[in-house]
Amino acid sequence: MNRAAPLFRMSLLKEKAPDINRMFDVVSGRNIIQNSVVERIFKISDSEYDLDLVVERREGEIEKQDKYKVRIQVKKGERTRQNPFGLRISKLRETYE
Repeated sequence: MNRAAPLFRMSLLKEKAPDINRMFDVVSGRNIIQNSVVERIFKISDSEYDLDLVVERREGEIEKQDKYKVRIQVKKGERTRQNPFGLRISKLRETYE
């Protein structure tokens, strides 16, 4: 989350903060390795995109793979070193497959 935060608008980050904190509390102290891959990006409009994600998790000997569909809306913002495209996510909807 540390690297993703600059990509979110502050209002969306504040809205998602309780969920992020809850997930952090669940996984902190556990030896979990997670890898996420964007399999497909589909442009709906200049400000809206659909993404297909595959998330692989390993906790000890247990491996799990989940697929997600994410729809994001973006707004133009300032280009920075952390966000060279200058796009900020203003809305996010996630669907588990």
